[in-house]
Amino acid sequence: MTGLSINTSVVDFFILFLKKGFELLEEKSQDEVKVFINSRQNENSGFTDRGGKPDFYYSLFGTLLAKAVGLNENLDKIKTFISEAEKENLNTPELYSLMLMESIVSDKSKKPSLVALINLFFRKKQKTNLPYRIFLFLITFDNFYKRTLFVKLLIRFFLLFYKPDTNSPCSMTAALLVVQNFSGKKTSQVNQKLLAYFDEKKGFKMYHQNKASDLLSTAVALFAMKISGQDLRLVAPTCLDLVQQNYSDGAFLSGDGDQIRDLEYTFYGLLALGVLA
Repeated sequence: MTGLSINTSVVDFFILFLKKGFELLEEKSQDEVKVFINSRQNENSGFTDRGGKPDFYYSLFGTLLAKAVGLNENLDKIKTFISEAEKENLNTPELYSLMLMESIVSDKSKKPSLVALINLFFRKKQKTNLPYRIFLFLITFDNFYKRTLFVKLLIRFFLLFYKPDTNSPCSMTAALLVVQNFSGKKTSQVNQKLLAYFDEKKGFKMYHQNKASDLLSTAVALFAMKISGQDLRLVAPTCLDLVQQNYSDGAFLSGDGDQIRDLEYTFYGLLALGVLA
């Protein structure tokens, strides 16, 4: 894979790599993963957060995982969850998550207008995490509009004004690498910035000054490098060790010492494993 196909969305790549990661597991571990994913779906059809409450962001991770491993009954429940959502009460990440879930489970999902997506991103009076907003905007935008010439030009215009902070987390630099690739611009310089987060004994770290690596940063860095055609050979062995060390009874841990098993890090664990397949 040398880069993104214009007809393949990032969501499609997520599902592809999740499936590959899942298929690399032994049969017993595959069964454990399915049991874990199913256990995290609430009776009201939504997947739950760490506190056991139904959550749109975690439901997006659950939907992607269920799609990749073939849990069709869980996907049917998500359709109910979507249909009962009160959109007027949802924040920006929740609305993006809802759009993406609907596109995954339904062939008749409505394509939002470009203006609506942009307005949603800049909506006032929201207290949502900026990296989450950027991440969800990018994959929602890509999911519905792909990489046409107009979109490439629009992204290049955006990049003229975007100056990444030197203290940005690894995930933001990984997102920038993907965006650069979207636009058709050269990615070697951004890739070098991304590699600066890599510790050859641990994996990718969230911030340069961190002592510990983590699965989120490692997975998104590997994913960004893979779909932009970068060489993974130097980082693969260390990252694979990190992924293997953090598998736990059908789920993946964060990798930075947190022992809580959840859908988000299970998504990142399988994603990293699939990218390295």
